[in-house]
Amino acid sequence: MKKLIAPALLAVLALTGCSATATPAPSATAPAPPALTIAKPTEAQKTALMADLAKVNPQFEGTRTLISASLACRTILKGSRSRHRS
Repeated sequence: MKKLIAPALLAVLALTGCSATATPAPSATAPAPPALTIAKPTEAQKTALMADLAKVNPQFEGTRTLISASLACRTILKGSRSRHRS
């Protein structure tokens, strides 16, 4: 079951979209790359995400699912790749 959660979250996030803004960091001498911040979702966005997740699997519900989706979105936006060993 856990192996299905990540692909399902990624699929829903790809369909609903992630949003982020680059916040420029203050610099003394050399410009630093902008920091990535993820906007806090509105209640309407949370409701839409949970409805989309319920279509994938009705067991996706609650705060824990929202946190997992937020972390997955942040990982996607940063371009990070997590390496899981089976």
